[in-house]
Amino acid sequence: MIFRKEPEKLVFELSKRSLILALILSGSALLAGDFPVAIGILYGQAISLLLFRLKFLQVQKALGMDESGASRYIRTRYYINYLIYGMVLITAHRNERLNFFAVAAGLLILKFVIFGSAALYYVKEKWTNTISSLEEGRD
Repeated sequence: MIFRKEPEKLVFELSKRSLILALILSGSALLAGDFPVAIGILYGQAISLLLFRLKFLQVQKALGMDESGASRYIRTRYYINYLIYGMVLITAHRNERLNFFAVAAGLLILKFVIFGSAALYYVKEKWTNTISSLEEGRD
């Protein structure tokens, strides 16, 4: 992957892409007149971006630990992150000003952006390798 040596740049790029997608989705919900959906998407996206940055910082910290300590540290942090996800979804379910499904979608946007970006990088790399092999005369 092109960001292997600069993980901060990868985190920033993925965050930027997911924020743009969330703004487009919430903007279209606002144009449709559905205010709880627009706020729900932005709320879920904000939590998702904060937890993504937190995971990045946790992995950076775990890289300086021994293997067993890092494994225990990352495992407990993932449990805490899932607890935060659960609390966000419970808050969305109890609050009538937020759409529960929009908050869940906002939480998932970053994951879809990560998977989509990885797929696009893979296809781009395969395409580039195919073109370069054709230019060299190989099949």
